[in-house]
Amino acid sequence: MRNALLGLCLALVAAWAPPASADGYPSKPIKMIVPFTPGTGIDNIARAVGAKMTERLHEAVVVENRTGVAGNLGAKMVGQAVADGHTLLVTSNNLTINAHLYQDKDFDAMRDLVPLSIGAWGNSTLVARPNLKINTLAELIAYAKANPSQLTFASSGVGSPMHIQLEQFQAATGLRFQHVPYKGTAPAAADLMGDHVDLAFLATHTVAPNVLSGKLKAIAVGAQNRHRVLPNVPSFGELGLTNVSTDMWYGFLAPRKTPPEVLAKLNSEIVAILAMPDVKASLEKTGLEVRATSADEMTTVLRKEYEDFGVVIRKTNMKAEQ
Repeated sequence: MRNALLGLCLALVAAWAPPASADGYPSKPIKMIVPFTPGTGIDNIARAVGAKMTERLHEAVVVENRTGVAGNLGAKMVGQAVADGHTLLVTSNNLTINAHLYQDKDFDAMRDLVPLSIGAWGNSTLVARPNLKINTLAELIAYAKANPSQLTFASSGVGSPMHIQLEQFQAATGLRFQHVPYKGTAPAAADLMGDHVDLAFLATHTVAPNVLSGKLKAIAVGAQNRHRVLPNVPSFGELGLTNVSTDMWYGFLAPRKTPPEVLAKLNSEIVAILAMPDVKASLEKTGLEVRATSADEMTTVLRKEYEDFGVVIRKTNMKAEQ
């Protein structure tokens, strides 16, 4: 009887014990998987945060670029990793698009990953090849209405954010363009600068130098307000196209079953690092808007985006390239 009571007391103590802390975390190097090539906005933010996290947590944070399947290969790798906080994903809007386009019984991004924080934001600018005789949004709309499907519109691939933005732009304006999918942003931008394709949506923070140097022509920034790196380029909002947004996020996720206390510590670290003046200044110099979120805020963004992208994908019968 005495042993039974002792066992019951121990069980009650265990039941009421406070949740485990993250004091022992990390216990080994952390991998940040970037599912795109080095030098992208996603890669830049991963390396900036990773370097500071190494200093703060006294454990190496290693950024690995695992490209393939439009970013889905790296995402799946993290979704199937041991859920102990030592393997993280740094990615963007591709995640919620791919969740619709790639049906994989072993991986579902919305099921197998949990948000940590959005770290930075960006948008796209509608740009034209340098010798296209169209300079304003009004001129573009007038020409495209009179000549449907004659202007070519590049993207980084079927189902890419650039493609989604094109479909949303067409739906909002009633215009039709000839979609030209490339295998990545770099070849699409190169052909645009070479006058081989007419138009594209390109990330504002990466395309700004080519616009300022005259290699590309900016028609309008796909946002409600002008962008500080292209202050002389009008925005969709001021031109009356208020229902089109090309907002992009750059954020951090972990495997779904990662312990809550580890998730909380990771969010705290990411938010604190992105608030550091040197980190913020370095990233904002590239044109990104550094604005960290809570995990709940990121979850809300992803859920809405997943629904919105789903509408576009179903309406256009969009299929992933095999």
